[in-house]
Amino acid sequence: MRQEVKALMPNKPPYNVDNIHLACHQILMERYPELKVRWSRIYGFRWSHIYGNIEPTSFNPVKIRLNRNYGIFIDNANILTPDELEKIIKELKECFPDEPFL
Repeated sequence: MRQEVKALMPNKPPYNVDNIHLACHQILMERYPELKVRWSRIYGFRWSHIYGNIEPTSFNPVKIRLNRNYGIFIDNANILTPDELEKIIKELKECFPDEPFL
């Protein structure tokens, strides 16, 4: 996914984190069009919605911390196999290291 994200970026490093969210979201929606994902900025214990699905949310979303500042909620993770979910988590964490994306 990291190379796909770089291909979608409008400029050269260092990349704007908002553009990384948009590129990752686009890739996820191309791979899994029915997936409902909400991107969040993490402020301590509070996760603040910044992008993604705004429809009524699940009572039991999968909450994934990508790094110390960003995370996602997947409202319908049940459509994924456990292997697919693990692959998505691994790829997204590679795109959101605690150090700047290069």
